[in-house]
Amino acid sequence: MAYDRHCDKLVLDSFLTTYQPGSSSGNRPSKSSGNLCSVWSLGMTLAGRSEHTTKDGSYSVGDHDLGVISPQANVSHSWRVPLGGGPWKDLWFLLDRPPPWRDRAILPFPEVLPGVFSLPLKGTKVALRVRAALFDAHRVLHGRWPNRYELGMNLLEGALLWCQTAMADQAMNTDPRILRAKDYLVQHACEPLHLGNLCRHAGLSRARLSDLFKAATGTTPRMFQERERLRRARNLLRCTDKPIKEIAASVGYRYTPYFSRRFRCGTGITPQHFRSLPR
Repeated sequence: MAYDRHCDKLVLDSFLTTYQPGSSSGNRPSKSSGNLCSVWSLGMTLAGRSEHTTKDGSYSVGDHDLGVISPQANVSHSWRVPLGGGPWKDLWFLLDRPPPWRDRAILPFPEVLPGVFSLPLKGTKVALRVRAALFDAHRVLHGRWPNRYELGMNLLEGALLWCQTAMADQAMNTDPRILRAKDYLVQHACEPLHLGNLCRHAGLSRARLSDLFKAATGTTPRMFQERERLRRARNLLRCTDKPIKEIAASVGYRYTPYFSRRFRCGTGITPQHFRSLPR
């Protein structure tokens, strides 16, 4: 598929890569034809392990981990394949704008770092289904069928729906104290976060809440709350004509410039740009 920023397609390109131990973003060129710093990336590790770094921290991905990286995180993103292991194989899709599935509860991946979302699927019942659907989407997008784009998009969305099933299964096994904490954060998303109140509501100490919450969601309570704030902000930008200053205040941000910075960090684009996208 040609990488054309002027086309009105969500998926710009898809590609398979294999990197040997010791490889890194500093000594191996990307196999994608385009600038990762200006697009969203959605990918799955097929085999091996890699270590990644952004300006906000580090994380690692392994076999059957699915991830989404925003343009904001891609700006400072680097990776390496550790020595002593096997090659790192992955399949990536480049997206021209924020995935629409994020606002349909189809893509609520845990946010491991600002703008970096990850869902480990190894050992789940749906891992092979997701892998097969992504492979089929990649194959169809690069095929010769006249409706290959529509077929590819259906397969890609199907893969993410299977991910939603995996997350529902994981939620059923989540500690009820963490479920109470998540409910509290959603109900009080637009209010200042007081960890003491959250701990009392969940029935956990601060240290225990931090450990259990991170293990269950892949993020911190504060980042979870901000993700809920930004989800509400995206809905208001899309569905209303309210001024951005008013939207910022309604979702818990007193200062509009700070809201704009956090919005861009979480989505890769400004509120004004997001509002201008086709609805």
